[in-house]
Amino acid sequence: MRLVPFVLISLILVEVAGAVEIGTVSIRGEITEGTFITLEHAYKQAKAKNLGLLLIELDTPGGLLSSTQKIVSLFMNSEVPVVVYVPKGSMCASAGTVILLSAHIAGMANGTAIGAATPVTVSGTAAENKTINYLASYLKDIANARGRNPEIAERFVTEALSLTAHEAYELKVVDLLADSREELMEKINGKK
Repeated sequence: MRLVPFVLISLILVEVAGAVEIGTVSIRGEITEGTFITLEHAYKQAKAKNLGLLLIELDTPGGLLSSTQKIVSLFMNSEVPVVVYVPKGSMCASAGTVILLSAHIAGMANGTAIGAATPVTVSGTAAENKTINYLASYLKDIANARGRNPEIAERFVTEALSLTAHEAYELKVVDLLADSREELMEKINGKK
């Protein structure tokens, strides 16, 4: 039986400190081509409406590398700042780790974790060394571009390293910890 990922789209305009409008998208489930299409659509809407931020709430065990790379490219080239947030009760493993690291601002709630980004084949076995080496370099480059810890990013792939939200914050993998969307937005406003 093939599970169909659940993607909840809620492009809602919200006021942040009375000044900035944001678009919000919740992604839950496996990262697929449909996830990329959803995020591309949300980005186009955010850009067309001249929104100040695009907030992605992420809960994923991982997914397809090809779709993940498209999402990373979208975020890295985005004219609208992208915030990826892992809310309480969510997971950010494998492809989710790559997506979180590519955001302009990366946030996690306490009690969540990030990592275990070693690529696997469709059968669930570890990928070939060349794929692992490529992905490690790719993630390291993303981390460097976003001012995050490149050595830890590399270890997510080469060692299947996983970190708690607090560890990720202390090791400069994510920018902030927040236990709610409201706290996240308050902290983002404080960073301006």
